[in-house]
Parts: sequence; structure tokens; C-alpha cells
Amino acid sequence: MDPGTSSTSLPDPAGDSERNIPRICGVCGDRATGFHFNAMTCEGCKGFFRRSMKRKAMFTCPFSGDCHITKDNRRHCQACRLKRCVDIGMMKEFILTDEEVQRKREMILKRKEEEALRESLKPKLSEEQQKVIDVLLEAHRKTYDPTYADFTKFRPPVRSQPSSRGAAKSSSLLTQDLSSEDSSDLFSSEAFSTFPGVPRLLPALKQDWERGEGPQGSVWAGGDASNHPKPQILGLARAQINPTTRALFLLLLFIPIPRPESQTGPGSHWKTGPQNLPSSLLSPLQRRQGQNCSSFTRICHPRPFYYSLWGLIQVQTALGSPQSISLCTDSVEPPPFSSLVLSEEQDESSSMNLEFSQLSMLPHLADLVSYSIQKVIGFAKMIPGFRDLSAEDQIILLKCSAIEVIMLRSNQSFTLEDMSWTCGSSDFKYRVSDVTQAGHSMDLLEPLVKFQVGLKKLNLHEEEHVLLMAICILSPDRPGVREPARVEALQERLSEVLQSYIRARHAAPGSRLLYAKMIQKLADLRSLNEEHSRQYRCLSFQPEHSMQLTPLVLEVFGNEIS
Repeated sequence: MDPGTSSTSLPDPAGDSERNIPRICGVCGDRATGFHFNAMTCEGCKGFFRRSMKRKAMFTCPFSGDCHITKDNRRHCQACRLKRCVDIGMMKEFILTDEEVQRKREMILKRKEEEALRESLKPKLSEEQQKVIDVLLEAHRKTYDPTYADFTKFRPPVRSQPSSRGAAKSSSLLTQDLSSEDSSDLFSSEAFSTFPGVPRLLPALKQDWERGEGPQGSVWAGGDASNHPKPQILGLARAQINPTTRALFLLLLFIPIPRPESQTGPGSHWKTGPQNLPSSLLSPLQRRQGQNCSSFTRICHPRPFYYSLWGLIQVQTALGSPQSISLCTDSVEPPPFSSLVLSEEQDESSSMNLEFSQLSMLPHLADLVSYSIQKVIGFAKMIPGFRDLSAEDQIILLKCSAIEVIMLRSNQSFTLEDMSWTCGSSDFKYRVSDVTQAGHSMDLLEPLVKFQVGLKKLNLHEEEHVLLMAICILSPDRPGVREPARVEALQERLSEVLQSYIRARHAAPGSRLLYAKMIQKLADLRSLNEEHSRQYRCLSFQPEHSMQLTPLVLEVFGNEIS
């Protein structure tokens, strides 16, 4: 189209709802092509008006001066046609001069050249890179069934329900109404008189309890509103335990406890974490769990664990306990905390105190993992260059990366709405509670769910997802790899393909720092892998549970317990 003839064309002001309505030329009734020189006209009338104005033509009507202009007779009377152009609003001021037309032509040409240059500089996938992506997509689609039809072949899932008594107890501890009467009952015990000088402090302790505060140097002082252990302590206070023991528990929370003079001198205080206490003063539960806690405040929080009363009494023994307290001073360790009267109050979700006898989901999830390992092996064999590696390196790479790739693959079934893995029917909808019934604890599941959420929010394309899985498998730093240079070359090639794909196909703003975020996910997978290995070792040491694992699971993960 001649730039000069369309230089004054304006966008059609009609709304979206009117775009499909035929547009009519206001001069002759022919099909209009848009607004030209301030009026809706066809191309013919647009050109006629421009030529007439530039030539300053003067026309005379051979008829009566009021000819009806149509598409068929518009050439018969130029005078009436030009008059009609002016009547509908066409203006000669909208017509460009020859110089303006030339500048517009140059501007259009320049814009086309710039677009062509941008197109040529735009990252593109080479044919070889596209072929790698196509191979990986085909490999994934052959080894991943989105219908999950094979899940019916596994040993059926058996979800054990927690006892209603335990569930009600746990709920009541967290939701009960904490009135002033509760604190009155708590601090009215005569057991406090066992400790010299304490009764006169009770009003202040009660006030601190109500405010959620405590004196400097006390355990209570280190807490915050989110870690407020008041419901849990109140649960202990209401339990059927020795009043003196209950009073001891509260004192250890509220009162700055001095070190023995022989250890540190006057005026110093115990640090409040169990990791700062001699191991001889800790119960078995504390020795297993206490290393992961940084403060007594965290200990009182319901998720990590409670100090066992045996451990608390042993601490008080070291500080010089009142004679009225019945102490266990034998070198033989007392029965575990679960056998005490307070076992119902213990944190049942404790990561290191698994109820292995309740692993009802283990057979089903063992079959699921075994099935997933087979699919990962099938996928790996189709990665370009993988089968060129030595058999030993292939085995090592698969054993080390299997659980990581399974976690990556499971992201396709992970749903953000309820933080579960939905694999078809409701029988195969897996929640965190289901996985805990297979022997895994929150030390693995919490970061796993966080990983799944973060990966889901990256909104990866399927191409990016399969490339990430292949890069994960081809990691040259796996222990025992004999030819890391060859593995690294394969991984580097895939990394280049991934980066090229992101630049060429992943639109902004999602592509910003996407490659770096994906590589960070691989680092997260390493941490998850380590925690999984640790928990697998704990599980496999139990003969009654290792018998539930499939031979393939034992083969792939078995090297971790040798």
C-alpha cells in the first residue's frame, strides 16, 4: 500500500463488539477499509479525495448538483462525489506532503530492517538441540503414564487411622481455652514449697505466665508468640503426674538456673539448649533429638519434642535437687519416655521416634517406588550418550540419582491446593500423613513439600522438566564415578540446550533467572537425597520392615547401608 495514500488513516474507533460488522464507505457505499482523512471510506474514494485536493481540482456537476453517489456511478459525477467527501468530514489537512510521504516510507523501511535484525539475533535452537529435546520428550512420555493405570497392580494402600483418643488429646492441648483459672490451678500446687524460696515468687511467675514472658536467663524469656508452649505445659500440669515433678518442670522454664559453683563460678547460668548439657544428663530421647534444637523454647514447641521428665529430673540432680524428689540415680537408663504415664502427651510426630509398628503404607509405597525406579531406568537409557558410558558408571549414576528423579517426576502429580500427590483415583491420592505411615518423618517431608511447591511455581515447560531430569542423572560428582569427564561433557551439553531453550522459548518474566533457579533445585535435591538415605537406613535396619521392600528398592538403595 502506498504510504502517501494511507498516511492519515486512523484506527477504527468501533468497539470490539462491532469489529465483525461490515463497514461501509460514507461516500459511495462500497466496503470501507478504515478511516481515511477523518472519515470511513473505501480505498477508491480515499485516493480520489487525495488527488483532487493535491491538484486543487474544480469540478462541475453536469446534472442538477445533487447526484446520489453509489459504487457503480461514482465515476459519473466527480463534483458531487467530492462534495460528498467533504460532507462526511474528509479534510485536506490530513493529507501528507511529498516530503512527509518520503519520510514515512523511510521510517517504514527502517522499522522493517530493525525487526529483521531482531529476528536474526533472537536465540534459536539448533537442529541438533531440538533433536535432543525431542528424544527426551519421547523418553519421558514412554516412561510416564499420566493415567497412573499401573498403580492398581501394587499392593493396596492401607491407611491406618490415629486413635480418636490420641487425636482428641492432641487437639485439646492446642485449642483449649486458657483462662485465668488455669494459671491459678497451675501455680497453686503445694509442691512448690519443696523448693526453698520459691513460694514467694509464685505471684510473679503467674504474672509472667499470663504475659508469656519470663525473667532474664529463663527458658521462658527466650520464646516468642509463635513458640508459646503454654498449651503443652498446661497439658502436663493437668496430667496425672507427681505434683513435685510438675512443679520442677515449670521452675526449669521460668527461673534462671545457676551452674554449680564447681563448674563456672557464681552468677553464671545454664544455656537453655539440651545440646549444651552433658550427655550423661540427657535421656535417650534427648540424646537422639536434642542435637537438632537450638533452644529450650523450640523444645517446648509441639513439633520437635518434649523434654522427658526423666531428663529434667537428672538435670535438677546435677544442680542439687531437693531430697524430697524421688530420683533415678542408677547408671542403667530408665524405660523410654513412651512407656511413662505421660506417653499420650508426647509429640507423636517426632521425627526420630517413629512408630515403626504402624507402617501400614510401606508395602504400597515400596511398590510405587520400585515401579518409579524402573521408569527412571527406562528414561535414563534413552538420554543421548548415557548408554555410551561404562556399565559401572551407568549403575552408579542411576543408584545415586534415582530418588532425586522420582521427586522431580512426582511434581507433575503434586497439587498446590491441598499439598498432595494426586495419581488418579482417591485411593492413590497421597498426603504427607500417608508417607509418614511408610516410615518417613517430617525431617524429609517438610523440605520435600517445600521443594515441590517451589518447583511447581516455576511453571516449567515439559521440555525444561525433562532436561532437568536428564541433567540430574548425568551428575559427574556422584561418588564412585570412574569417568567423570565423560559424564560432565554430557551434562554440559544438556545444560547448554536448556539455557538455549529458555532464551528462545520461555517468555518473560518467567524466564528471568530461571536457569539459576532450576540448578538450585538440583542442590535442594541433594539435601533431600541425603535425608532420604538416612531415613532409609533406619527403616532397613528393622528386619520386619526391610522384608516389605522390593528387591529392586533394596538393590538401588542398598549400597547406602553397606
